[in-house]
Amino acid sequence: MIPASQSLLHVRQQHASDSEGPCHSPRLRDCKVCGRLRRLEKEIVQMQLALQALLDEKDALESRPDHDHSSIFDRLPVEVMSIIFAFYASKLVRKTSPFTLGAVSKRWREIAWTTPEIWTDLLLYKPRTRKMATCIQLAKDWLSRSGALPLFISVHISSADGELQLDQLISLVDTLNQHCHHWYSLDLDLPLEALCRLDVSASMSPTVYRLALAPDSDGEFRIPGLSRLKPRVVEIHCIQLTHDSLDWSNLTSCTIAHLQVDRILEIFRAAPHLSQCRFEYVKKLDTSLGTEEIDHVTSSRLDSLVVEFSCGEAASDFLDNVTLPALTDLGIHGDRCELHHEPLISFLNRSSCGLKTLSVQEPDYSDQGLVNILRSTPSLEELFIRDGFVDEAEVDLHRAFIDHLPTEETPVPVSTQPLLPLLRTFVWAGQGPYPWSVLKNFLVPLSKGSRRRRPLTSIDIQCSRNDSEPIPYIGQDVITEISKYTDEVEFSLYIEEKDDHFVDLLALSLERLENQSR
Repeated sequence: MIPASQSLLHVRQQHASDSEGPCHSPRLRDCKVCGRLRRLEKEIVQMQLALQALLDEKDALESRPDHDHSSIFDRLPVEVMSIIFAFYASKLVRKTSPFTLGAVSKRWREIAWTTPEIWTDLLLYKPRTRKMATCIQLAKDWLSRSGALPLFISVHISSADGELQLDQLISLVDTLNQHCHHWYSLDLDLPLEALCRLDVSASMSPTVYRLALAPDSDGEFRIPGLSRLKPRVVEIHCIQLTHDSLDWSNLTSCTIAHLQVDRILEIFRAAPHLSQCRFEYVKKLDTSLGTEEIDHVTSSRLDSLVVEFSCGEAASDFLDNVTLPALTDLGIHGDRCELHHEPLISFLNRSSCGLKTLSVQEPDYSDQGLVNILRSTPSLEELFIRDGFVDEAEVDLHRAFIDHLPTEETPVPVSTQPLLPLLRTFVWAGQGPYPWSVLKNFLVPLSKGSRRRRPLTSIDIQCSRNDSEPIPYIGQDVITEISKYTDEVEFSLYIEEKDDHFVDLLALSLERLENQSR
């Protein structure tokens, strides 16, 4: 490309050659036109000289080595760009892969590839089978760039996703094993053959905060390579872990499905710091062990327990063999089976725990059984009743909330103590219509002549119904009564309108009453 200064010089020389020549006027001096041309030529020369000076300066500036048109972002120090890249790749804002950063420019790629913070979260979720080899290689490259930072690894590849090359998955697990000393959260949904390759022998003191395993087949198995791993949080599905499958000494929280009661007792014995746990579809004791070999277990730190039993026998096996003195939150359910209230009451009395929250399913217990359970938990502050149904039994349950007061029918109260005197939250969800008149039972005094009542702050009722059923509006007498307490108690009364869409029934009932009064 010709510099602007040379181009202008060429134009000037060409112009001068075209305009030179004597004036042919008969006078001794130039004619008027030629004189004007001479003056214009002088002015042009002067302006050309001035423009030439500007062009020379422009050429000099453009040729300087520090001439840079890069963006402000690209001129930031590497340390600042690394911080920005790390934020981009964080869980807070991540929308694409960090590989996107490397595709922008060579400089960005160099910075991204040497910033470990953006390579700490690895997620592989159902990659296409034909791209499996590429994904595994990318995972290896990814982890190699993470440095010594804690790793959050989540891999979900099931044999149901297509024909998988087991040797490729084993290669991937072997790569994960090489970084076991940096595991922080390990979440694997892999074929059982691949999970069995997990091994922490490369680490002198293998610890991980969270371990989640979900193989594509069930059964009892042991991973020898994990026996020294000390997770704090464990989530296991579809497998029967033995007590020596892991080192449970650091465990504080666990969610495990399809365990037999004896396996749960083993975990309680091996996990002295356990404080929260959830067991789904618990199976009854392994009778091959013999009942005489079952030792009672006390877990002194467990304060939150959610447990679902496969049968009533499993519930009895569990409740008869554990004591939980620190328990404050309990959710206990059956999987389409009826539970007996006596083992639960015996467990609560033996534990002498100050239970604050209880969640039960209405069909799991008889009406009187549920009332007896509630009478054994006077410290309860939150009660959740799921899968409720309305019949005489349900009315009897609510009637128990006023059994401590004399009535015309029962001058001598049925009970000497009020049911759940510390209750703050009541939640009922089930098939309606709900007997709205019983809402008043929660708001009565705790004793005759007293103004003190239960410290309720929330009553939440959610009723399901068929579309063909009429809407069970709340009557004016009930609305008038509960309106006295709306400054202290939040009433959330909802009814299913259509297809799992719930509407505020209290608002609908008030609107209906207003329309009727017009």
